[in-house]
Amino acid sequence: MAGTIAVRVLHDLDEIKASRDRYTALRDAAASTNPFVGPEWVLAWYADFCGDGRRPWLIEVTRDGDLIGVVPLWQQLSGRAARRITGPGVLRPVGRGRPWIGPYEIPGLLALDGDGREVGRAAVTHLCERADEWTWAHLALGDAAPWLEPNWVTSDRFLVLQRGAVATVVLELEPGGAPFRPRRNLRESLRRSRNRLDAHAGADGWSVQRRTDPVAVATAFRRVCELHRLRSARTDKASIHDDVLADTAVRAYVETAVVDMAASGLASVYELEVNDQVIAAQLVVHTARSTHLSLSGQRESAWDFSALTHLQWCAVRDAEAAGHQLVDFSAGPIQSKLRWSTQVRSYHEFALVSPRRGSQLAYWAELPRQSVARLREARNADKREAR
Repeated sequence: MAGTIAVRVLHDLDEIKASRDRYTALRDAAASTNPFVGPEWVLAWYADFCGDGRRPWLIEVTRDGDLIGVVPLWQQLSGRAARRITGPGVLRPVGRGRPWIGPYEIPGLLALDGDGREVGRAAVTHLCERADEWTWAHLALGDAAPWLEPNWVTSDRFLVLQRGAVATVVLELEPGGAPFRPRRNLRESLRRSRNRLDAHAGADGWSVQRRTDPVAVATAFRRVCELHRLRSARTDKASIHDDVLADTAVRAYVETAVVDMAASGLASVYELEVNDQVIAAQLVVHTARSTHLSLSGQRESAWDFSALTHLQWCAVRDAEAAGHQLVDFSAGPIQSKLRWSTQVRSYHEFALVSPRRGSQLAYWAELPRQSVARLREARNADKREAR
């Protein structure tokens, strides 16, 4: 689309907060199926985790003055740069780096439908023009663009490397078409779940509640956290994950983002109640077109009921009723998710390294740490799958 493209970078937190309304309007107008690219996750991250050698680096891309894209980054400053708040430092996507925030699964840029490549090009070109201000940049595209294209970079002296990818299992729905029909093994699991619940509590002794009001979501989110902790604390073969909210700062941040999303109708908590006790819960975040299954947890008594599978089924049916195009079963294509669908989407991340020799040496020094992190992640995935 023709028009004058302009780029500006916001560093000041107050200025970033003041941009929220148009950031929200862009999120609402965009066709993204990624629930993590809106202002709820980004602005709260800046507020909670910037400072002490970190500064926001929020890139806004406009066409004829209208906002068409946002690329939320932050800068890790070091040495003299940290004291002066200027100079080289690594750029990372909001949601990457420390502290690790497990539920923030797919960082990425936000763009109007059809403008993802234009926004990516404008942002990368602008970064190249300011290459004296950063060492290397970690860029996550999300679902806005499939690849960092070579012609976005202004000189072949920059290095561009694929840094990694996030893979998620997705179930594509047919809005207005045939309803999703689970495969046989999943149908059997759902049938057993209902039969065992009926046998245990009677048909009227159990129910699934969907919490959508922001106040109710806040309360239910705390129950999700506790059930998540209980699930991770098991030491037998049923233990399948760590407590990703053990860090209280991370937990407070995620709650802020989730409740903020609930205020826009973009977050829900599904709870399975048996005899007036919540025994399992599933956090779900949404876009206008998609449903993303996030954190979950359950009591030991819930395992025999396939409780989380039943809650996921309820979320899938509600996604169909809402006319959503897909359900995302979150990062990590393990077997329990592949029962729902064998389709996997990948969201690519890249490193853009400044032409300076010192910058390229700094990035090469980073590679061993990156390899160790990937090895640890792969081992953890293998452990989860084995259990």
